[in-house]
Amino acid sequence: MTGVSQDPLRPPLELAWVFEAESPVPATPVIRGGKVFVGALGGKFYCLDLATGKEVWSFQTKLGVEGSACVGGDLVFFGETDGVLRALRTETGQEVWRYETADAIVGGVNRYVTKEGRELILVGSDDFYLHAVDASTGEKVWTVETGNYIKGAPSVDAENGLVIFGGCDEVLRLIDAETGELVRSIPVGAYMANSCAVRDGVAYVAHYAGEILAFDLAKGERVWTNPNEGVEFVASPAVDALGVVAAGRDKKVRALELTTGNVVWEFLARKGIDSSPVIGPEVVYVGSDDGRVYALNRPDGKELWFYDIGARINSSPAVADGHLVIGAQDGSVYAFRASAKRP
Repeated sequence: MTGVSQDPLRPPLELAWVFEAESPVPATPVIRGGKVFVGALGGKFYCLDLATGKEVWSFQTKLGVEGSACVGGDLVFFGETDGVLRALRTETGQEVWRYETADAIVGGVNRYVTKEGRELILVGSDDFYLHAVDASTGEKVWTVETGNYIKGAPSVDAENGLVIFGGCDEVLRLIDAETGELVRSIPVGAYMANSCAVRDGVAYVAHYAGEILAFDLAKGERVWTNPNEGVEFVASPAVDALGVVAAGRDKKVRALELTTGNVVWEFLARKGIDSSPVIGPEVVYVGSDDGRVYALNRPDGKELWFYDIGARINSSPAVADGHLVIGAQDGSVYAFRASAKRP
């Protein structure tokens, strides 16, 4: 959940293909093994061929999919707005198991492998619980109760065996991934409708009341605060070795220093941003409510390229295997690759 891609994709990009999902696509696509996995609000979950955009298979859900999926081994896992967590075969779309929570799942799915090699699938729900489910069987392993909805995907600190997540009860929780026991709770001060980014023992949070925060996980202490009065952060922050990149509904993408939280640069889009930025080796990619996908220079935030889809973008970019794939509210999934005309 760092929001970092190692793919050296650089603009200008060209449109590779468009797939019509026939309903809004707020979920972030997942790219794995030459395939794209993504759900839509209209009720279908799709597997698409990355090279051509053609449908490989689709699975009909009851209500629809709002959060991003997760791939582990030969299975793809995703939550549905009717509260069902599902596992399908990546090759065929055949259902392997389903697990029911007591309310809607709108956030993404993550995974953790225990010391014994057991794979856990992690997902939050509007039933106020974070659920850990056995990836092979779909059986509950543990749950953690909170005080409100959980809208974001949980982050994982595999080195320290932690699951880190926040929610609408304004608390950041550190959970022992092996047992489900609470390790530490940290007051955030406002509700989180997104995920935190974790790097080198520090969690970076951007919440709905406008603050971007850094927390030392070992001490449970705040390292720094970057205040942004009147700004609502729904997009999740990203973090790399240079610092933190966060986008808000004030139309701004901002880059902050890693150790101080001081602003390094800001980029102004034409409308607010709910799309979480992705940091590549040299470029930051992000979508916006203005209908554009932007490529920004990582060191200084200068605009390098944009493509005007013409419809609001709540989905976040997936950047891998030489492609950028993103969903839009017009009911389509868009894929881009490096332009053949690039110098």
